[in-house]
Amino acid sequence: MSKTQKVLLIIILNLAIVTMEIVYGVAANSISLIADAAHNLGDVLAVIVTFIAIVFGARSATHSMTFGYVRAEMMAGFINSLFLVISMFYLVYESFVKLIHPEVVQSEYMMIVASVALIANGISAFILHRISAEYAHSHHHHGHDHDGDCDEHDHDEHSHSHGHHHDLNLRSAYLHMLSDALISLGVIIGGAAIYLFGFYAIDPLLSILFSLYIFKETLGILKHTFLSLLDINTDDLEKIEALMLSFKSVHSIHDIHLYRPSSKSMYLSSHLVFDEEMTLAQTEEVLVEIRKALKQAGVTHSVLQPETVRMIQENIFCSEHE
Repeated sequence: MSKTQKVLLIIILNLAIVTMEIVYGVAANSISLIADAAHNLGDVLAVIVTFIAIVFGARSATHSMTFGYVRAEMMAGFINSLFLVISMFYLVYESFVKLIHPEVVQSEYMMIVASVALIANGISAFILHRISAEYAHSHHHHGHDHDGDCDEHDHDEHSHSHGHHHDLNLRSAYLHMLSDALISLGVIIGGAAIYLFGFYAIDPLLSILFSLYIFKETLGILKHTFLSLLDINTDDLEKIEALMLSFKSVHSIHDIHLYRPSSKSMYLSSHLVFDEEMTLAQTEEVLVEIRKALKQAGVTHSVLQPETVRMIQENIFCSEHE
């Protein structure tokens, strides 16, 4: 079974668990079980993002999709996190209502369903951990296969970089599933407290606790993806400017843009002003060195436009009134 098939199996398995938790959560009158289902659903969506990164990340750019599918991760992440934040507000509201007006909860359903979810999440986390380890291992060996010219080295480095990115995506999904397993364990403990002591308030209290945790974890993703979709820079731009200006032949820079279209990509475009006496060949040599330095600084794609001093503009950022 391929890695994509394994991830797809995890998605199907956990969607079945989410459905079961919602159905039995309603039947058992357990708001904490429904909160666990919401968290599971959010993490299933996170695994779907990982699946998208693996499948679509391998596709080349086309005439219509000139950037490929680099935005798919952020778009999916924004929609998923927005859905979760809204869901958590609703669950907290319902939990407070149940605290004020306690209702009988079928603790047996809670424990049985949460136990099934715990096993499913545990298996999913184990599979994702194994896939992540295999991906890192295979690309580690792949990174030593080529010893050729500059083009081959660049291609190899690019391939190794993509492997590392997928490894990070898979590890993130693994941690999501692991947190799901821990929350399911919390539901089991809550069900046991209700079964043994009749402490029905534990159910909405657990729901509020889970919801606040999920809200905290999701808010950062929502902010990050929102800023990315608007191309708002969150990196140290001054550091990148200083790096390019550290090359003596670069007089100044302007019309600089720095943005992250995905969690693993940093794009840069800028105009660089050179001496008029420099030949095209000399300018290209400097640009190659600048690109290498930018790559070391984390810039995965750069577009650098060389110009002479007569093209200098006052504003370093792009102006629509040129």
